[in-house]
Amino acid sequence: MIKVTQTRDKDGEHFVQPTLTFNDPLEAMVHLAKVELGWSAQIVDIRENSIEAQTQVMGCLDTSIFEGPPEEMRPLFELVYFYLKASKEHSDLVVKKMLDYTQHLPNGIASVPAFITMMAPFLIGKNQLKVAVMLACGVRNVDDIEIGITARIEDLVVAFQLSKDGLCSFREALTI
Repeated sequence: MIKVTQTRDKDGEHFVQPTLTFNDPLEAMVHLAKVELGWSAQIVDIRENSIEAQTQVMGCLDTSIFEGPPEEMRPLFELVYFYLKASKEHSDLVVKKMLDYTQHLPNGIASVPAFITMMAPFLIGKNQLKVAVMLACGVRNVDDIEIGITARIEDLVVAFQLSKDGLCSFREALTI
């Protein structure tokens, strides 16, 4: 069982949030991906049986500590490894795709400093997460990663399954 202890710090006050428990390590991994890393969390500590993630959103510092037996934490450790790897090895692509996305937003909203300050970390984090998911699934071709980074995470999962089943290539699945 994996336990997630959550706290929030805002304006000098400390708030304890509800503790979550996951019996399935993959569910805990999905929570780490979508709720923490998808919102540009920073991994601040990794130990044999825990991962600590912090996210700053709208003046709040949210801290989530994932704890469990090392064998159950393995999928979470792997996701964090590839997330950090994506940050270092694919940072140019992650930022480029974020900038491409913002240029297509209506009414020049991407040039508003408040929008950039608030949304850029989320957009970068989401792209970095997509790269991490692709790397974790064995995608190494840079062209495939560039195509995949524009897809929804749900579509990446379908593309992986189709290519794994031999029905089409990863790239073909995303361009259908």
